[in-house]
Amino acid sequence: MGGSAAAGGGGRRTLTWRFRAEFRFMRRILTAVVGLPILWAIIKLSSPLVWCLLITVVTALASWELLSLLRAAGHRGCRWVGILGSVAVLVPFAVPKVDAALPMVATGATAIIVGAIRARDFADAVDGALCTVFSVAFVGLNLGYQIALRSMSYDAPAEGSSWCGLAPLEWRFGTSGGDALGQDLLVLLLFAVWSGDSAAYFFGSRFGRRPLAPRLRAGIAGDLAESVVKRAAGAKDSAAILPGHGGVLDRVDSLLLAAPALFYYHHALLSSVL
Repeated sequence: MGGSAAAGGGGRRTLTWRFRAEFRFMRRILTAVVGLPILWAIIKLSSPLVWCLLITVVTALASWELLSLLRAAGHRGCRWVGILGSVAVLVPFAVPKVDAALPMVATGATAIIVGAIRARDFADAVDGALCTVFSVAFVGLNLGYQIALRSMSYDAPAEGSSWCGLAPLEWRFGTSGGDALGQDLLVLLLFAVWSGDSAAYFFGSRFGRRPLAPRLRAGIAGDLAESVVKRAAGAKDSAAILPGHGGVLDRVDSLLLAAPALFYYHHALLSSVL
């Protein structure tokens, strides 16, 4: 009797786990079905200004989630300084003649001052400042390359280009044929990275025999740095904004390192050809 009851309990737990996995997978699919066409329209049919505004919002939310995870792991970074610094780092990617070092230096100095005021001791102040600067470099700097990719064109960079060698963005509503390369590169990047993510999630949940970490989703195709932070915080997702996907940071973490790599590859390729 005892063995039968134990077996029955184990079977019910297995069914419950499978039902939750199926429900999460369906929510993931529905979110993608609704969100991907909207994202494609923003990339292909809107102006660079709209894309920059979207990246600004994504950067602010992802920075908030990262600093919240760090706080849950015992590291007290200044969230508002980190968010403002991450958004400020985006400016040099779009506005010519703005030194990229200025937002980073300003963020670091502000984080040190705020950390010194709030901290209990010197070690706590240094820890908070480092966490704040890390969020700016990891989220803001890497997401800035989404703007950089959007501004790439088949034309040679004009005189007075921005710090990363890009021609200034056209701040107007409507599209121009000159930035078709940037649009195509963004679509290629999102398709390649997210399809790999989704394939790993699908095959892992459908055919995986045993979860590697039942309480935590490691995200094999995701960025390893965020996985380390989430494990330290004991969190499965960075937030619960996107049904089936977790937070904004969960959705963009795999893009953070892929976007700079794609940008510099194509920038070097075009520079050698033009």
